[in-house]
Parts: sequence; structure tokens; C-alpha cells
Amino acid sequence: MILDDLDTLVCQAVRELFSMMLDLEITRIGSESIFENGKPHVAASVGLAGDFSGVVFLHSSEEFARRMAGRLLHESAGGAETDEMINDVMGELTNVIAGHMKSRINDRGCRCAITIPSIVRGSEFKIQTIGIAERIAVAFECDKSRILVEVIVRDVGD
Repeated sequence: MILDDLDTLVCQAVRELFSMMLDLEITRIGSESIFENGKPHVAASVGLAGDFSGVVFLHSSEEFARRMAGRLLHESAGGAETDEMINDVMGELTNVIAGHMKSRINDRGCRCAITIPSIVRGSEFKIQTIGIAERIAVAFECDKSRILVEVIVRDVGD
């Protein structure tokens, strides 16, 4: 069942992304409470639609998002220059994670497509599910910074 494998799909997608696109090593960590409210962070989301539907979120501190964007865009050591650049890169990184998951889900005969990325910025927000959704959250650490990948799905196929 796909829902049972979401954790594995997320871990594979994130490790592949960090290794291939960012040339960084990332480690899964135990806690999903990785951001302090009051500190700026960025969350990008990409939807999954079809027989298998839901949303993939990538959460990062603003500072680490800036460094990831700078690394991907080959900018200065401090990171990307503008919020727009950071938004674009966070959207693309989330798109890669969701795309990896979509491919594995489609391989199992459960059709779905992905939506365009959306970005949310702030210092105090929380994603909450409603109704019949399943949620998993997987936290990772890289270079003393942390990210959280959160997947909220409604499995209508499988």
C-alpha cells in the first residue's frame, strides 16, 4: 500500500535531491519540531492530484533556504540575493521531491500529476490537516541546519 511507503518515498527523494542537485549530505533526524516560532522560515508546497492526491511541503529556515538557493544557483557563499530567487529554488526543490514521489506512485499503477509550486513565508505558522487526510513528517539535518518534509495525502486509489 502506498500510504505505508510514504516515509521511504520521502527519504529516497530527499537524499537523491541533496546528493545530485546540491552536492550535500543529509541525515534523517528524529524530531519534527525543528523550527522555533518567531524565526523566519519558508514553506514550499506542490500538490499531487489524481487517483492519489495530497500536498508535499518543504519547510526550511529562511537562512538555510538562502544558502540552498545560493548553492543551486552558484551564488556567493552567503546564499541567494533575493527573496524571489529563494522562492523559485524552494519551489523547484519541492517540485523535485514531489516529482520523484509521483513517478514511484505512477510506477505502482496509481495515476497522479503534480501542480505548480506555492510558497508561504512567515515566522509563526503551522500546517493542519482536515478530515480524512493522512500526514507524515520527516525531518532532516544538513550542515547544522534542518528541513522538514511534510506530506498530507488522501488515498483514493491503491
